[in-house]
Amino acid sequence: GLINLFREGALSGILPVVLPAFSQRLRAGEDITPGYLRGVSYLTGIAWPFFGFVALMAYPIIRILFGPQWDDAVPIARVLCLAAAIGAPWGFADQTLIALGQIRREMYAQAMTAPVQIAALIALSFYGLEAAAFAAVLRFALLSSIRTWNLKRYAGIAPGAIVRATTESAGVLALSCAGPAVVLLTMQIDAGHLYLPFAIACATAAVGWLLGVFMLAHPLRDEIVVHGGMVCRAILKR
Repeated sequence: GLINLFREGALSGILPVVLPAFSQRLRAGEDITPGYLRGVSYLTGIAWPFFGFVALMAYPIIRILFGPQWDDAVPIARVLCLAAAIGAPWGFADQTLIALGQIRREMYAQAMTAPVQIAALIALSFYGLEAAAFAAVLRFALLSSIRTWNLKRYAGIAPGAIVRATTESAGVLALSCAGPAVVLLTMQIDAGHLYLPFAIACATAAVGWLLGVFMLAHPLRDEIVVHGGMVCRAILKR
C-alpha cells in the first residue's frame, strides 16, 4: 500500500492521457520517441526521489501511517522501493506498445514474468519475508529487459536513449536523498523521536530536489517555471 501511493497519486492521472496522446501522434505520422523519452525523464525525476526518500525514511513513515505493529514491514518496503525504482523508466512502455498495436507483446511480457516472480517468491520465502520481497526486484528487472527489447524493435527507441533520458534524474535522486541520508545517519529515530527527524528529512529532500532540478537543468525545470508562473499570476489577479 505504501509503495502504491505513488502509482495511485501520480500515475493515475497521467497514464489515461498517455495512450491517446501517443495514438494521436502515430496517426499524424509523427515520431513518438522524443515524447516518450521526455516522459521517461519526467517520471524518473519524480519517482526516483520519491522511492529513494521512502526507502531511507521507511521506519518513521510506516510508524506514523500504520503504527508499531507494522515495524517488520520496514525492510520489505525498502526492497519494494528498489523494485519500483527499477521499473520506473519503463512506466509508459505498456501504453506505448498498445498505441503501436502491439498489445500482445505487453501481454506476453506480463505472462512471462509473473511465473518467474511466483517461483522466486516461493523459493525465497524460506529465507524470510525480506528475502521474498526480492522476487519483485527480479520480476521488474526481467520485465524491464523485455520491454526494452520490445521498444527497440517496435518503436525504434534505443536502450541507450532511455539511459540518457534518466541521467539528470539520477543526479536529482542523489541531491534529494542527501539530506534524508544525513538525518538517518546522525539523528536518533525511534518510537520517541519520529516527527522532528522526519520533518527535517522532508524539508531537506524538497530543497535537494529543487536544487537538483534547477542545477542539473532537468526537463522538469521548464514545467516548474511555466506552471509556477501561471500559479503566481493567478494568485496576483485575486
